Amino acid sequence: MEPDIVQNQGQMPESREAEEAVVGAMLLSREVISDVAEILTEEDFATPQLKEIFAAIMDLFEEGKPIDVITV
Repeated sequence: MEPDIVQNQGQMPESREAEEAVVGAMLLSREVISDVAEILTEEDFATPQLKEIFAAIMDLFEEGKPIDVITV
């Protein structure tokens, strides 16, 4: 018997671990933030908490403020 294959139906795959890795890298390096900002937006995050953290990081970055676990 073959396993059932579920069609993706136009949705991007989700990976909490990948989202955590991106946000973690952004917290460690401002250089990473500018690279990520060219590729991802807040809407690319499926996990609500990580979406909110991403948005906070981007706001601080655009304002030129320090970014770390305290300020975010």
